[in-house]
Formats: sequence, structure tokens, C-alpha cells
Amino acid sequence: MLVKHGESFSQNLQNLTFYEWVDFVFSPAKDKSWSWMEWEWEFDDPKPPLFLYAILNRWLRFTTQLFRKPLFLSSYTDAEIEADFGFLLGFDGLLHWLGHHNLSLALRKACILSMVGLFQNHLSSLPENSAIVYMWWDLLIFGQKLEDEIKDVMFETLSQILVMPSANCQWSALHGLEHLEYPGSSILLEEFLQQHICVTENVARYAQHLRPKLL
Repeated sequence: MLVKHGESFSQNLQNLTFYEWVDFVFSPAKDKSWSWMEWEWEFDDPKPPLFLYAILNRWLRFTTQLFRKPLFLSSYTDAEIEADFGFLLGFDGLLHWLGHHNLSLALRKACILSMVGLFQNHLSSLPENSAIVYMWWDLLIFGQKLEDEIKDVMFETLSQILVMPSANCQWSALHGLEHLEYPGSSILLEEFLQQHICVTENVARYAQHLRPKLL
């Protein structure tokens, strides 16, 4: 049974255009206090209600579009972006559903790969030690039962973010590798260290700290 906002509310969400969706996610004036759980659908249920399934797939496309060309974010403050990416990635957020097997695998993979553009063109320029950038992969990986294909794409994405000349990007990628527990992580870390491309001493120390954990 679906409760609270119900299908009329979901209909509004399903019909948002891309630009309306960006405004819904990043505008502080919008009410985002609702939760997927208000429909009493648990994450481990075998299949979401059809209207919710449609919303999630549509929003995956929008998210991928935004990440590939994040110029739309230039009109929002760093504080707004920090807060609203937290909404987008959080437990009830869209990107936490990247591990849900009933959503399109192709859309989920494309969304993950599009994060390369987001990190390169936007997140790299946020203030150093940005909490949302550092915790990005925690919010995507924690508690997930990810398919091998999703892990492969995450590793590929992290590999590209790791070599970007940005402390934020390198911190985030290293932290992501720590949580992903992927077989090739230790080799990637050694290659990273041998290239001497750590942007700061703190990044270099963190990379060294990870060595025994990734073996």
C-alpha cells in the first residue's frame, strides 16, 4: 500500500522536465522533506511500484545528463550544492538506488560513468576538503549489494577521477577505493604512487595509509 503523498504527488515528480528537476533538487525553496519510504516500499522489496520505477529511471537519465554537463550548477552556491547533493545521494536519495537490480543496468552504468565529467568540471573546483566530495562514494557504496558489472564501472570511474589534478578528486577516489573492495585497487594505488601525481602531502599520506588496507 502506498501512503502519504500517493500517486498524485508521484505524478508530479514523474512529469518534471529536466530543468524543473534540476530546480527541484537544487533550489532551497523546494520542499524535499519527503522520502521514498513514505510510500512504504522497502529497498529489498523485489519490485518497486510501477510509477516509482518510472520516476527512478527517468531521474537516472536526468542525473546522467546533469553530470555530463554540470554547467547548470553555476547558478547555485557551494553551500546549496553541498546540501542538495546530500539529498540526491543520501539513503533515500536517487543515487542510492544504483544498487537496485530492478532498475535499468544500462542507465545505472551510464550514470556512474558520467560522474567523471561532474568531478572534472565541477566538484574539483569546490573548496578543498568538501564533505560531500569526500563522502561521495560512501553514500553510493555503503550497505549496497552491488552487481559485479556495477563494481567494474565504479572502479573504472574511480580510476579516472584518481588522476585528476585536484585534491578533492584524489581524496574522493582514494576513499572510494577503500570502500569498493575491488580486486584491482592495490595495483591502481601503486601505479598512482609511482607516478608522483599526488596534489598535496595530505593526499600522499592518505594513499600510503591505504596501502595495507587494499592488499
